[in-house]
Amino acid sequence: MMENLKTQSPWGPIRNLLAVLLSAILVASIFALFMLYNYGPSGHYILNNVLLAPDTLANVSFADSDLTAAKSQRYQYDRIEFSNWNAEKKQWLRMPIGTSEYGQFYQKIASEKSILEVSHEVVNQFYSLPPSKLTIFMKSATANSSSGTSSKPLQVAEFSQDGNYYRIELHGQQGSEQWAYFYHPNILKEVAELFVNHLGSK
Repeated sequence: MMENLKTQSPWGPIRNLLAVLLSAILVASIFALFMLYNYGPSGHYILNNVLLAPDTLANVSFADSDLTAAKSQRYQYDRIEFSNWNAEKKQWLRMPIGTSEYGQFYQKIASEKSILEVSHEVVNQFYSLPPSKLTIFMKSATANSSSGTSSKPLQVAEFSQDGNYYRIELHGQQGSEQWAYFYHPNILKEVAELFVNHLGSK
């Protein structure tokens, strides 16, 4: 027995320890790459990683539970809508936006990085008055396309009251509201002109 203990290789436990360390390094590296891809090297959100790209809209599809029918409902891309609050009339003015115009908007901001530290003043810009917003809607794959009753928002971009900031809705845990904030001088003016010109050309 003593001879077996003496001749047993000391490399066994070392190999096991090295395997554990290498596994931990591999997992950490994968996580770091994931964070780098989604947030960038400085911790920012990169716009084209959080907002749906124009060329992906037609292929967006997901299943969601329908409590009224006690079954899963499949949704697909429906439309894009730009909404602006009319304080005088106290109602929303809604404009349908084509994928071409949405593509121009997307390209304008695709490479922008989010703000790391968002001040209360910036956040309040989105709550003092109902903000103008761009909404991507989904619809039930089995619903009547003209009814519009089964549409639901998938993602929202809101614009600050001063027109210099915007924020993109993030999908986190259910029931939680999460946003990525971006700074772009006169972004609301640029977006409004883009979409109004689009409507005027029709």
